[in-house]
Amino acid sequence: MKKNNIVINKKTFIIVVIMSMILLASLITTSIMLYSSTNNKVNTSNFTDKEIIEYLEKLGYKYDKTMYSNLLSTTYITITDREDDIRIQKIINDFVGTSYTFQNSSYNDSHADILNIEDNDKDEQIQYSAYKKWLEDINLSDNQVISSINYYDKNNEVKIMDVDDLLDYKDNTIDEKEKWTTYTVENIKYQVPSNWFQQEAENGNYHYPNIYETNELLYVSYYKANAKVAGVSVIETEKVYNDVIEGIKSSSQDFTLINIEDINIANISCKKVSYYSTINNSEYYINTYLLYNFNDDNIYNFTIGINKSEQDNINQSINEIINSIEIN
Repeated sequence: MKKNNIVINKKTFIIVVIMSMILLASLITTSIMLYSSTNNKVNTSNFTDKEIIEYLEKLGYKYDKTMYSNLLSTTYITITDREDDIRIQKIINDFVGTSYTFQNSSYNDSHADILNIEDNDKDEQIQYSAYKKWLEDINLSDNQVISSINYYDKNNEVKIMDVDDLLDYKDNTIDEKEKWTTYTVENIKYQVPSNWFQQEAENGNYHYPNIYETNELLYVSYYKANAKVAGVSVIETEKVYNDVIEGIKSSSQDFTLINIEDINIANISCKKVSYYSTINNSEYYINTYLLYNFNDDNIYNFTIGINKSEQDNINQSINEIINSIEIN
């Protein structure tokens, strides 16, 4: 009986060893598969733009190209994940050009500039770090993502989305029209009627006063003048303004100067530049208010634009907006 027991134990031992080896092999195979999956071993280095789009779509991302109805001055080309938590945007605006931004809503509400990274503030720098981590996770380079979004923009028609459906915009009551909302851009504060639609822009905001009637636009932004010196004089300030005005002239299509006016905003000597410019084959009447704040070396830009045929109907609130400007 002891001998039989020994034989049985040996068989059992052999079976256990074989089963253990099978289990171990299975675990090793699973580990290799998991390692490959989590470390994204797909070689994306030679992907074409089309293949990058297909690759991201398989990972659960979607591409989209949209304009808002009656806000036809801005096009949004986006890459978003299923939950819409991650958003990469190419924003094309007829007035201010093109920008590329990234946001992961789990970090904060800011949108990082992913090209002009030196313009990012503290929160946007956090988003830019999140962008670099996202690139690492999906195993793509910065250039590949931007190239794919440009490819999508070039090869797809824009969709015009209804403002009510997309933005849940609703008309304001008469009482609400009397209210004003305060906005802060870098080191200035200003007020805009609360019933105006607001959209974030690069280094500032867009405001649309007549969302259902015209594509009239107020654009508020700032950028470094890189002109700060040990002191400031009238001549130096004039040079800053003249350089900016020359930049407006050179970057505007069919620029026709109407007037340059010296004005005072928040106790600072400023410029109001009125001119015509062609946008989307239509002639626009544009007023640009330029404020150079020597303390932070920023040029603040308030630009209101409207189709030339509507210029007599330019929103009268603009004067109150300009008068509301304060330096923080």
